[in-house]
Amino acid sequence: MTSETLRQFFRSRAQQARKLVQPNPNPRVGPKAPASYPLGLTADQVQSLRQLQSTPQWRTYTEALSRVYELECGTVFRKLSHENYLHQIGICHGLESALGLIQTIDTQARSIDDHTSDRPAPKPPGLAFVGGNWYDLATKR
Repeated sequence: MTSETLRQFFRSRAQQARKLVQPNPNPRVGPKAPASYPLGLTADQVQSLRQLQSTPQWRTYTEALSRVYELECGTVFRKLSHENYLHQIGICHGLESALGLIQTIDTQARSIDDHTSDRPAPKPPGLAFVGGNWYDLATKR
């Protein structure tokens, strides 16, 4: 029974990881594809989630969820059977994920936006590497 519970747990974790990880298109091949955000969200949905964090109700919600998290994780320290312990740890992990979900999505979306945006190439560091290629480029004026 315990091994079956662990198998189900690891399968569900692997499926979640596959959903979060999306292949990055090679920017050098063909036209740029639109940014693919985590969990298949669109840019408008990501922006809505960002705006949700700025509302006063969001703070109330996260405080309530934090209290539930503390209560649920407090039961881990009681005497539990192994399967009940794993179940309780799963609940705590789920609550942790719920607390940080929007922040995680926002961080990943910003990372995707940074990689897909058209930014100019970085400037050479100047005299940082004396005698190197950058130094030669910086001193030839």
